[in-house]
Amino acid sequence: MKKSKNITGKLKLITGIAMGALIMVSSLANAEPNHKTKKDEATEAKVAALEAEVLEQLEKEEDVLAEFDHLSLPMVKVFDANNELIYEAVVDDIEMIQDKKLLSFIHRSDLLMNFENISYYQLGY
Repeated sequence: MKKSKNITGKLKLITGIAMGALIMVSSLANAEPNHKTKKDEATEAKVAALEAEVLEQLEKEEDVLAEFDHLSLPMVKVFDANNELIYEAVVDDIEMIQDKKLLSFIHRSDLLMNFENISYYQLGY
């Protein structure tokens, strides 16, 4: 009986020491160092400057692309029943089409879709 109490006591002591060591190791692993080397600070500064420059370039590209979207003129493409392009035209205003042949095609066809300033029509399918 005395022997089992002695073994139980030793197991509790070993478990306690192991738990304490585990807590200390995990807290040391999560702790941040108090100082950074100059090399680390210089690298972080370069990375931050590079990120800022990339973001600035992306914003400029988005602005340029937005300008071109407004400059592109509407276009109409007409396909026959075999999906072959039979007529296409650039129009100043999709609502005010002056081309008689294009108007004839549009009135006899079905609008398939509008995508990026292009209207797609198909004659009798």
